[in-house]
Amino acid sequence: MAFALALSGLSATWYFVGSGEPLKLLTYEAIPKFIAALVAIPLVIIFHRAEIYPVVLGVFVGLGVFAADRHVRKSRTRVAHNGRDLVQAFMLNGPIASSQLLATTYTSLSVTLVSVGAMGNVVLIASFAAGFRLLNLFQAGLAAIMTGFQGWVAESWNTDVRRHVNTAIAATLSGSFMVAVALGCFLGPTATWLFGDDIVFDSRSSILLAVAFFSYSLTACSALFLLVPSGNTNIIAVATGCASVVAIIAIVWFSSMWGLAGGCAAILLSELVVLAVEAPVIIRVFRTVQASSHGFSRSAGF
Repeated sequence: MAFALALSGLSATWYFVGSGEPLKLLTYEAIPKFIAALVAIPLVIIFHRAEIYPVVLGVFVGLGVFAADRHVRKSRTRVAHNGRDLVQAFMLNGPIASSQLLATTYTSLSVTLVSVGAMGNVVLIASFAAGFRLLNLFQAGLAAIMTGFQGWVAESWNTDVRRHVNTAIAATLSGSFMVAVALGCFLGPTATWLFGDDIVFDSRSSILLAVAFFSYSLTACSALFLLVPSGNTNIIAVATGCASVVAIIAIVWFSSMWGLAGGCAAILLSELVVLAVEAPVIIRVFRTVQASSHGFSRSAGF
């Protein structure tokens, strides 16, 4: 499975975003993974061997990467890069990569941390895992939508930046608000329906995760549409690092004191920490964007 996921790192995702070809992401990434699932699931059921899925996934992901590479190589556009360009790219994207690593680490450990705080309460652990899994699925869907907007916003940074930024933020937050309301109302019944009658997800916990989802959407769209294009990537790493530390402590502590609601409150707290740390920079960049009727360089006003 690790090999299959590592192959995904070779994908041409950001090339297609930057070149204005978002449908190629569907052709070379989403469709191969979907076909892999269609092929692997019956094989796993028939042969009762879980390792079949990562093998099939790796094959189809590899085929997608190979096909995308052939497509890129046939492109008429050729851009020469030197060692200095590579160093600059790492300097720009290093904080973003480190923040993603920190976020993935604490996300992967969340259920484990709840199990520590829950002291063996199987129902509580399973209920948190079910709700947290649904939250992650909606966050992944939101991330895909924001990725589609990101290239459109970035290409307007020197032209009609205000209109593009406002449209992207408004569309993202409008959709996120509706999803958050749905999570608050239906997360509990949905978790029970999907994962079994033993899952007990109360309305208070549902509301906490719904607010956490909207907080995530606010910070994520601000990062992609404001902080990254303006070059303020260091604050993303700082905010994520602070939130990860707070989350690790809070999940164990809160879940031991307040059970399922405590674990959900810890997730919300971590998202609010990200928002609190990034807010001053987000507000400053947003005001600069609103004051600009046309584009400006990344160094202007920041």
